[in-house]
Amino acid sequence: MSDTDPIRVREGEIPLPPQDMWAALDNSGGAEPQAEAQAPAKTARPAPEVAQLTFVGEAKPFREVRLLFPFLWQGSRVDVITVQRLTVQQLGAFFDTLPEDGGYDRMEVYGLMCGLPAAVLRALPDADGTRVTGACFDFLPPQLGGTPPG
Repeated sequence: MSDTDPIRVREGEIPLPPQDMWAALDNSGGAEPQAEAQAPAKTARPAPEVAQLTFVGEAKPFREVRLLFPFLWQGSRVDVITVQRLTVQQLGAFFDTLPEDGGYDRMEVYGLMCGLPAAVLRALPDADGTRVTGACFDFLPPQLGGTPPG
């Protein structure tokens, strides 16, 4: 049987809509497609509570990078960029924003770690940029290509 052969069935084998609906049917293929029913909008869950922790001991989940070339950002002088390890909440929120293919720009992650837009990090002079991104890489979680701490 080829694609152009008619389908042969006996009457009654394929259920049809009630006869009073036949006039509303258009099987010609020329009708305007109906908009698909949209799924109900998801209600946003409130942001989960995240505690503020005071870390004790020698190891800290942050590192300060003193800049060789301080700059002004939004009216404030920036002499130091503090690089922080991502919290579990930040990491989860980041993964939630990824496209289906899972692709991301590592500078976006570094921006989260520094509390600055990735565009600002990209604008750093090479000497400062290398030091800041190096500190970020040291804190990069294993899920994003880093090595486990310790």
